[in-house]
Amino acid sequence: MKLKKRKQKKIKFSIFFLIYFLLLPLNSSSEESFNCNTKKQSGLSNLGGEHKEILRYLGLTDFKIKFSSSREDILRSESEHLKINKNYIPKNSHFIELRLFKPTGEYEIFECTWLFNINKSKINEKSFNCLEKEDKAMFSLDSDKNFVYSSRFNKFGKLRSNSKVYHSLFGICR
Repeated sequence: MKLKKRKQKKIKFSIFFLIYFLLLPLNSSSEESFNCNTKKQSGLSNLGGEHKEILRYLGLTDFKIKFSSSREDILRSESEHLKINKNYIPKNSHFIELRLFKPTGEYEIFECTWLFNINKSKINEKSFNCLEKEDKAMFSLDSDKNFVYSSRFNKFGKLRSNSKVYHSLFGICR
């Protein structure tokens, strides 16, 4: 009888933790996403052809970005650490991930940093500055949601596979 009760307790306990860990990511998701539109470019015309066609081919006329954390979540987290521990020294650099989703279904992953000190900075200051490892592309998003995306765009055309020249896109995210 005791063995049966222990098994029932273990099952209930296991079910509780299973539900808790399945629902926790849904409730604590701090991702932040934006729809972005390229307004200007620099250098794409030098690749040959019309730059608007190149942007469409690359899937970068209109695209979506998603950050793994928002500015508000970072601020909230740092504030909670300060409340719990008065001797806590707030972080100045916050590292998050950015995913850039193209309409083609392709995506790129960037590692970002946001330099923000809860004691000195305002939440609407400073840009997210991001690097993509494979192609060494750069993406920056300021607090007004203006972006700059610089890359060699080596995936455009067979002749460009080893280009060292960077081209830039400028636009806004909403």
